[in-house]
Amino acid sequence: MWLDIKEFIKDSIIWILIFLGMFVFIIYVLTFTQVVGPSMEPVLKNKDVVVVQKLFRKYRRGDIVTHRAGTDQIFIKRIIALEDDKVIIEDGKVFINDQELKEDYVLEENNTKILNREFEVVPKGHYLVLGDNRDNSKDSRDLSIGFIKKDDITGKVFFKFFPFNRIGIVR
Repeated sequence: MWLDIKEFIKDSIIWILIFLGMFVFIIYVLTFTQVVGPSMEPVLKNKDVVVVQKLFRKYRRGDIVTHRAGTDQIFIKRIIALEDDKVIIEDGKVFINDQELKEDYVLEENNTKILNREFEVVPKGHYLVLGDNRDNSKDSRDLSIGFIKKDDITGKVFFKFFPFNRIGIVR
């Protein structure tokens, strides 16, 4: 009888530790987020479920990230420019420090309404983000969003989890 109670307590502690470990892992390392809207098409579509990595916070141009922009709402956008970059958008093309940015992920038909714009130099600790579907994206071009602080980035999207027929690494 005593052995059964000891075994029950031991098994209970193991399950509690496993649960706590998974909880910490989900809170601090990975999370799932659902895409809302068409702003990242064709790479990510409305209602796709993606896995976001939150542990490593070094971001590069081209990374797709989740971020907050003055609200509790989470946005998913692509980093286009890093701190100290000078950005110009002209005739639907993005120029970083006077060099045209190659953007295979932007479809021409999703890039027809973009206005010419010259941005200030991206401040220290900030990024300029754009949606891949430029005609249907609320991003750094919008004055209510502007440059994104590094601290407002909640993670990097790295895997598309759902729908299952489109599962895979996100680039």
